[in-house]
Amino acid sequence: SSKVDWTAPPSMASPATYEAAAPAPSASSPAAPSSPPQASGSVPSRWARNPNQWQRRGPPLPTPPPMSPPFPSMPPPPSPRTTPFPAPAPAPAPALSARGGALTGDIDRLQIENELMRRRLSERDSNVDMRTARLTMPLTVIAGTAAAVAGSLAAFPQAATTGSAVLQAVPEAGDVISEAIRSVFVDKKAEAAMKAFFPGTLSSAAVDHKVRRVLYPRGFTPQNTLFATSTCPDEVNSRTGELVDTLKERWGENFLLGGLGGVPFTGKAGFSAYAHHVPATGKLFVLFAPHVGIERNGKVGALRRLDQNGVSTSCGAAVGAYNFLKSGKEAGDNLGAAGDTQINFIKKKLSSKLANVDQAPNEMAFVTYQMYSVIRDFFVNDILPTADFWDDASEIVMLGGIMVNRAQGGDRFMP
Repeated sequence: SSKVDWTAPPSMASPATYEAAAPAPSASSPAAPSSPPQASGSVPSRWARNPNQWQRRGPPLPTPPPMSPPFPSMPPPPSPRTTPFPAPAPAPAPALSARGGALTGDIDRLQIENELMRRRLSERDSNVDMRTARLTMPLTVIAGTAAAVAGSLAAFPQAATTGSAVLQAVPEAGDVISEAIRSVFVDKKAEAAMKAFFPGTLSSAAVDHKVRRVLYPRGFTPQNTLFATSTCPDEVNSRTGELVDTLKERWGENFLLGGLGGVPFTGKAGFSAYAHHVPATGKLFVLFAPHVGIERNGKVGALRRLDQNGVSTSCGAAVGAYNFLKSGKEAGDNLGAAGDTQINFIKKKLSSKLANVDQAPNEMAFVTYQMYSVIRDFFVNDILPTADFWDDASEIVMLGGIMVNRAQGGDRFMP
């Protein structure tokens, strides 16, 4: 090919090959500096910044041949849109505090899903096919920002299904071994009743391990998380090594929300206090559950307690309220004297949930599921919409289920 020379200022390294294209300096103009400032590489910066002073010398470049085959003609551009785009829907107004994240639509959807769950639990065979309930409700994450809530609280059934599925998956090796050993020593009749009416139960240790597996990656730590329980104050629920004690050991302090039957009788005022006690921009973790005993002979709603000669009811509040209503007495609207407010509240709430109890395979298992519904209703309809709920907390996790008290083999939890 023919030689092509590129002209450059005289300050370049090879003046025999390159020469300046700029006009030579006159006597009245200052001479070019002998060592112009250098840019990156070896090209003088003042020439690198002025590419117009470069000229090409040599034969003209050949004209490129036409492309063969030629490109097909492009279709004409679409005509401009004649109809205006629809205006975006206005954002829903916040239902909670100014810093809060839950939106009105999210709370509405949560309450609708809760009503569907309540109806499902009220069916006559609800305590036989509880896998549906177990995979619909329990573990839900309610984030403290509007964007997070839109993806978690708004999708409450999906979030709950995911959470419960995680709790049922990936058992740790120690839990598998413990279950194998436990199966040898448990009371067979009680075990059969538990599997029939409360399928899929987990040991307290297994729940702790699986909750940790879910919450630690979300940034929950004992330092930034305030743990709370809404469980019955019955002493069987606070035994060493069982669920409440195990979770308290992991997460630290325990704010008590529950009264008889596990209903959060501290109400809005108590829950507001709990939410304001959280560490700065911290997280809340709430366990809520009714409880039920299963005696060695497989009787649901009964339990022989430690060092007692006889068998007593468990949960006593739920059994007592049910027996009161079963006798044909009216719960009434008046909650009565302050000393009986909690049990009267339970009677009133249960009275509207027992239409199908006579058709249920086990009446006390049915009543236990209705108690779960009472607790959940209280949280969803009365407590979560509290105005100042998100003033201090950034996220809340609520784990709901049923605690099963056992005389042998340890207590169980059905998420």
